[in-house]
Amino acid sequence: MKIISSEFMASVYNKSQYPKRRLKEISIVGRSNVGKSSLINYLLNKKTAKTSSTPGKTRSLNYYLINENFYLVDLPGYGYAKVSKTEKEEWQKFLTFYIANNEYMRVIFLLIDIRHELKENDAQMIEYIKHNHIPCLIVLTKADKLNTAELRRQSEYYNNIELEIPKVITSAEKGTGKNELLKYIEEFLKDN
Repeated sequence: MKIISSEFMASVYNKSQYPKRRLKEISIVGRSNVGKSSLINYLLNKKTAKTSSTPGKTRSLNYYLINENFYLVDLPGYGYAKVSKTEKEEWQKFLTFYIANNEYMRVIFLLIDIRHELKENDAQMIEYIKHNHIPCLIVLTKADKLNTAELRRQSEYYNNIELEIPKVITSAEKGTGKNELLKYIEEFLKDN
């Protein structure tokens, strides 16, 4: 698959704001500061998503129209953000509703920083995705931050965890994993 065109469409804070034109969706979720914006920019070949040194900046569902025929949807990060407990709970409710009640979603790309072992909230997200019978791909980000030995060790660690979910190692900095991700997107869009 080739990304020919991409356009930011909307920031959505509740279900009444979903784009009027409903299309298949590829959703991207992960902990704050996992590199979602960098990955989106890398996939789309342009700086569309805003990157920040402050984790937790994404507070809405951000819809990007790709090739005029599907949406890439950037979900709010979880696990860290300097916001009130009430606001975190609101995000969580909306995110939970979006995942559990979305007939347009074809797959969730769950981003995990390969430098770290699986965090509890990542494991909870995996269980929630499985519970809702949604196809998932684990995207291990920031591979460029590890040397060869560390990368091999972390790859083995994730390969040995029985998650029953395919995994792709990526680096937006070094250009790793893009073709694999595009192939997965193409496959998931073919279904139904």
